[in-house]
Amino acid sequence: MRATVGEKDFYTTSVAHKIAEHFSRMGRSEEAISMLNGALSIWSVDPIAHKNEIARSTFIKGKVLETTGKMQKASINLKVACRLSNEIAEEDRDVKSLATKDFDGIVAFWTRVDWVYFILSTDSMQLIIPITSVIVNASLVARGLHL
Repeated sequence: MRATVGEKDFYTTSVAHKIAEHFSRMGRSEEAISMLNGALSIWSVDPIAHKNEIARSTFIKGKVLETTGKMQKASINLKVACRLSNEIAEEDRDVKSLATKDFDGIVAFWTRVDWVYFILSTDSMQLIIPITSVIVNASLVARGLHL
């Protein structure tokens, strides 16, 4: 996907966010944080247009930082995510009352990547393979498949 649309494409960034969630579930916190930082740097180019995505990725980053014991950084990220969420939803919720599903609800449905497609080409055919975001991991990249 990166080869087709580029490193700084909005959809590439949405996939990076989902891979970060996967890394987080796998206990690969540093890789998750790296992916989230990449997504946040791209979305921050236009923070008004991508406010919802920034809030969601910042929340996930805060949760990942909590699992690594970096409580001060986690707290800052979670407070920023909460402030953004409150602005977007026009609510006044506390950080502790928010969950991932609350942030999934504020982003457009097409940014909630549920499927990743890899296109494998040979001289004689092209094969499009849908792969759920749950099973996307670094081993695909290691095998020469690139997002």
